[in-house]
Amino acid sequence: MNNDKIDQLFAATRDSEPYVAADDFEQQLSRRLDQLDWPPLWLRAGLPFLGAILGLVFGVVIFLITGQINQTAQIVQSFTETSLSLPIWTAGLLSLFFTAAGLLGATQFLNKE
Repeated sequence: MNNDKIDQLFAATRDSEPYVAADDFEQQLSRRLDQLDWPPLWLRAGLPFLGAILGLVFGVVIFLITGQINQTAQIVQSFTETSLSLPIWTAGLLSLFFTAAGLLGATQFLNKE
């Protein structure tokens, strides 16, 4: 395999100009972000909530129009029974435990000097 082009690329990178840090770039960027006109918090939180409510309403209307309420009730009952069962909670708690243990181990490993 011919590596001439890769060698040329690395050579060009080594011979390029060094990185020049801008002194106050972070402050300028922070100032510009603060000047942006963000929508109010109630609107940013309300739009996803409104979408969820509309989706729920449309779903209920579609199920009522198609007359498949019995299937919907069975799906809801099955979902409720499954979510309240012990194996699901056990699996969730075990997953949470191993995730926490893994994160704790990772932070201890990364904090070593």
